[in-house]
Amino acid sequence: MTRELAVLVEAKIPLAQGLAGIADTEKNPALQSMLRDVAGSIEAGLPLTEALRSYEHHFGPVYMETLRAAERSGDLVGVMRLLADLLDKIQETKQLLRRAMTYPVIVLCAITLAVSVIVIFVIPKFAATFVSQGVQMPVMTRILQTVGDTIRENWIAMLIGLVTVTSHYGSNCVWIASNLSARLVKLRVLQLKPVLKCPDIPWKWLGHTKVSPALWINFRIPWVSRALNPYALSPQSPLAKRDHWCEPLSRPSTSAFRPTV
Repeated sequence: MTRELAVLVEAKIPLAQGLAGIADTEKNPALQSMLRDVAGSIEAGLPLTEALRSYEHHFGPVYMETLRAAERSGDLVGVMRLLADLLDKIQETKQLLRRAMTYPVIVLCAITLAVSVIVIFVIPKFAATFVSQGVQMPVMTRILQTVGDTIRENWIAMLIGLVTVTSHYGSNCVWIASNLSARLVKLRVLQLKPVLKCPDIPWKWLGHTKVSPALWINFRIPWVSRALNPYALSPQSPLAKRDHWCEPLSRPSTSAFRPTV
């Protein structure tokens, strides 16, 4: 959608008309409804970022703040192309991670299945043979036999407990997966070349918050600050409240902050 919209804007097609055209060709009903709603908001006079505000949870803070900065700078086409490239790379990274995790997960499931069959079905038969011959089994074999007996006798309760735990903590796994893209964007934003050098950082202002010095120039940029603030530090931190952290390049150097060449 981002790349298509960039092409339409570059062709001097109005945003509302372009979004309506994308919605007509979209096969996903939810996305189609969202595009038409955004197009209607733009026709009502709202800017693009304000029209997308109710769907901000779908795009993320970095996407929204980047669009807001593009609207202010007037380079909406260029920024949207960069966003489209970034989203493509994030999607490619996710697919790479899925492919990399497929084989280990399959191997782990196969090992778990094999061990379960041995513990539940094979060891009890060997145990019966040892008992009938009056031979004492090794300690490890007796432990495995106890585990197998416990599983056979209480498998219903264990299955219910497993489903309960999975449903309870599964949301955390979904949260981690959904925020993977935001973490990747954060890493890419932190690759910005530093313009200012802040050697004597007043760490006492940060309290217990751990912030890398590389973040200081990023927090000097307002939209980057708002985008990274949820991941880097809490709103209660003094760093989030102060406005004048680094001196502009046009001013003389201070003892705390010096411009670099």
